[in-house]
Amino acid sequence: MTRIALALVLVSTFAQAGDNIRPDPGMWVGVTKLSVDRTNWRTMSDKRGCLTKEDATDWESNARQQIAAAQCSVQSLTVSMGKISGTISCATETQVQMKVDGRYDNRSYDIDLVSTSTIMMPPAAGGQAVPVKLYGKWTGRMVGVCS
Repeated sequence: MTRIALALVLVSTFAQAGDNIRPDPGMWVGVTKLSVDRTNWRTMSDKRGCLTKEDATDWESNARQQIAAAQCSVQSLTVSMGKISGTISCATETQVQMKVDGRYDNRSYDIDLVSTSTIMMPPAAGGQAVPVKLYGKWTGRMVGVCS
């Protein structure tokens, strides 16, 4: 599952929420950082890509396809006046639930997340279900025109 895809679906949902904010076409940079303790952050992804005018126009459809491919769905979402909060569930080997909170506009987004799941330890390690919590930051910025 790509966290960038999840960020994209959140951004795409802005148009549905009545804010009528769509990302501007241009060169975008997206960064995903993760932490187990909210102090030691590790950059997991740092991507640059061109968002064409056509992609920006069909943003919602593309993002919904990406989120479905990641086996995730938006459970609840509040989007208003440049702020976003909600819950996303993903059905992978374990059920993952992510709470998101952040801000957005047509040239950037900053979204914090808290991911909770339960993993089963192998029988050699006791076979117990262990809760896991992971913190993330999704940031994206339009940095210029596409070349």
